Amino acid sequence: DKKRSHKIAFSYNFKKIIYDLSSNDSKKIFLNTDIIYIASNHSSHIHYLKFFEKLKSKIYVEKPIVTNWDDYNVLKKLNIKDRLFTGFNRPNSRFINIVFNKINQLKYTNNLNLSFFIIGHKIDSSHWYRNKNEGTRICGNLSHWIDLSLLFLQNNKSRFNFLDINIVYSNNKFSDENIIINFISPNNDLINIFFSVKDDPFEGVTELIKFHRSDLNVTIDNFKYMKINDNNNIYKYRNFYKDAGHRNTVWKPFIKIKINDNWEHVLLSTKLILFIADMIKNNENNKRFFIEE
Repeated sequence: DKKRSHKIAFSYNFKKIIYDLSSNDSKKIFLNTDIIYIASNHSSHIHYLKFFEKLKSKIYVEKPIVTNWDDYNVLKKLNIKDRLFTGFNRPNSRFINIVFNKINQLKYTNNLNLSFFIIGHKIDSSHWYRNKNEGTRICGNLSHWIDLSLLFLQNNKSRFNFLDINIVYSNNKFSDENIIINFISPNNDLINIFFSVKDDPFEGVTELIKFHRSDLNVTIDNFKYMKINDNNNIYKYRNFYKDAGHRNTVWKPFIKIKINDNWEHVLLSTKLILFIADMIKNNENNKRFFIEE
C-alpha cells in the first residue's frame, strides 16, 4: 500500500521505499542489510522468509510464522534457525520474566494451573483476518497465548509427549472467538484460554492471567499490575505503562549478544497453533496433540 508506505516512511524518516523486491536496486540494499522485519499479512510470511533465506541478515517475523501445514513443512527446511526472531511478545515482558524466574527457583516439580481471560478486538466479516488463507483468529490473535502456554510448561519442567485439547464454542457467528480452549497434559497440568469478543475494548486487547503451582500464586492484570504470593510472602509490581513485552521483542535483533528464538520451540509452538486452528475450522471439540507427530 503506497499511501501507508509513505506515511510510515515520513513518521520514521526512512531513507528509501522499495516496491519491487526483485529489482537490482533492492537486491544491493538487502545484501548490505543487518536486520529485516517481516510485518506483512500472516499468510505471506513464508514467502518473505524464503526470499531472505540466502542472506546473512537477522530476520524478525511477526506472529504467526506460518498459517498452514504446507508452509510449515517449508519452514522446517529453511536455513534461518540461528538468526530468527519472532513476534511473540509476552515472553519478553518484565512480568513474565519475573514469574519464570520464580518458577525456576522452585526445587521440586509439581503440576500447574494457568488461566488466561482475554478480551479481544471486534472485527467484521470483511476484515483480512477472515480470509481463509490467514489461519483464523487462532493464528492471528490466540497464537500469543498458545505460545506462552508452552513456555510455562517448559519453564515448569513439565514432561509431556501429548496434550489433550478441549474447545468450548459459544455458537457465535464466528467459531474462532467467544471460545474456551483447554489444555491438559499427562502430568495433570491444566491450562485455560478464554477469548471473549463483544465490542472494541477501549484500552485495546485486555488480559488477565492467573498462575497457580503449589505455594506460588500469581495474578497479572493487563500487564500493568502483578501480585505474587510466594510461600506466604506477597510481592506487588506495577508498570507505569502496559508492558506486554512488545518493545523488548522488537528490539531483540539489535542486541549484539546472540539471543535468537529457540528453533525447536518455534516449530513446536507453530505446530500446536496450526493444530488448534484446524480444530476450529472443523468445529472439533476434543483432540489429542502429539508432540512428535
